[in-house]
Amino acid sequence: MLDLAVEAHELARARAGAEIPGVTVERENLSYATVTTVRVETAEAEKIMQKPRGTYITVEAPALRDNNRRAHKPLVELLSQRLGLLLQKLGLPEGASVLVVGLGNWHATPDALGPRTVDYTLVTRHLHRYAPEEVSGRLREVCAIAPGVLGITGIETAEIIRGVVEKTRPALIITVDALAARGALARGRC
Repeated sequence: MLDLAVEAHELARARAGAEIPGVTVERENLSYATVTTVRVETAEAEKIMQKPRGTYITVEAPALRDNNRRAHKPLVELLSQRLGLLLQKLGLPEGASVLVVGLGNWHATPDALGPRTVDYTLVTRHLHRYAPEEVSGRLREVCAIAPGVLGITGIETAEIIRGVVEKTRPALIITVDALAARGALARGRC
């Protein structure tokens, strides 16, 4: 199974020689990024794509590889806006808790995006427990984890995340991963 829905769609479409029923794809070319939104909408599409129903957003930003500092702020704003739209679409209540999972190896720069994101995440779950009057109605309950990789921890990442989810019961999980995808490698874009 491929990690990126955009690549799964491209391969499935190539195999079928036609568009996949129940899948919609939108592509936007912006100044610092290309945003591809893949929506898997039916059970048939799930089987063909080997992806659960849902909305998958892929942001390709080659400017980051070149460390183009002018691209940083627009990319942060883009990600913030897209995440906000997803939260709206989900109808997530204001007080619903969120778990941010930063996947990757914090010792390997090309794979450290997830753990670095956790470093910069404003976690508030503890504040909701110990100072609820200070944060109630102002900050969502957020917790975060960077579980590392099997080679460092000796534990499968999915096992760690499953345990955290069982204990914290978040309404939403946001996963951040630096993914070197087959297409990105072929295009020299990662």
